[in-house]
Amino acid sequence: MKPAAASRRALVYLLAVLLLVALLLEGVGRGFGHVSRIQRRINSDYSAAIKMPASVNGKPTMLLVGNSLLLEGVNPLALHKAMADQYDVQLFTVEQTSYRDWYYGMRRLFDAGSRPSVVVLCLSAQQFTVESVRWGYFAHFLMDLRDLPSVVRHEHLDATTASTYFLANLSAWIGVKTEIRNWLLVKTLPDILELGNIFPDLPPLPALDTVRKAADSRFLEMQQIFAPYGTRLIVLLPPSADTSDPAATVEGEGPKAGVSVLVPYRPGEMKLQYFRDGFHLNAEGARLFTARLAEQLRVLPPAEIKH
Repeated sequence: MKPAAASRRALVYLLAVLLLVALLLEGVGRGFGHVSRIQRRINSDYSAAIKMPASVNGKPTMLLVGNSLLLEGVNPLALHKAMADQYDVQLFTVEQTSYRDWYYGMRRLFDAGSRPSVVVLCLSAQQFTVESVRWGYFAHFLMDLRDLPSVVRHEHLDATTASTYFLANLSAWIGVKTEIRNWLLVKTLPDILELGNIFPDLPPLPALDTVRKAADSRFLEMQQIFAPYGTRLIVLLPPSADTSDPAATVEGEGPKAGVSVLVPYRPGEMKLQYFRDGFHLNAEGARLFTARLAEQLRVLPPAEIKH
């Protein structure tokens, strides 16, 4: 066999192997939800959220979105029961997300056909000031590919990172490979989760002026997304054990943009004993918070059902 022919054949074999590996990894990424309880929950919540109509059996729908503060702070069954005569309630939570994740996440949900009458966005005051997103995971699960140019501008991405977001949007493997690594780490060292309770990584509180400016601009940004669909935006601030938490600053910016801001527990009001790690609520804290949240939601003006 001539050297040139041998080289071409070797190249073909190499490309075939690379393609096989790529297909295998993509299959692993797409199948991750079958082995990961967290990913399975997120997939299920997303599927329910994009199918959400404006009403169910004559009642307006309410979609609560947020991160682990919502996941661990609100008991969905208790909230659903408390609101059953007024709203059909669903939750969609994605851990490690902040404002910008949900700015694009809500755009994607609306584009996919989601039409809730009310959306409750649950983030801490500090998380409203965060500009960054959850990298590849965000790009695959919360970003619509049409929003990539806007993400590049907001995130000031270089060409390499922008191309990674593009590929992550299309590829399940690139989108979830970090989560697969973390899943394997927890399976190998299950006690590692306890370190988060012992040494919680609590985010620093931003300056009040930073919070005020962020809330003011981002409430208006969100309202521009929601207005075409007639969906009401409610912002929910979870409990904080820190009395200096700037929740009141975020609350004060709500009326300027026509956004209801709920603060069921004032900073420092929820005692430290009801927190799992000083930041996330434990089961008893979630029970108390859910009950007071339901009380505040019930007294808000009823949502109009948009058809």
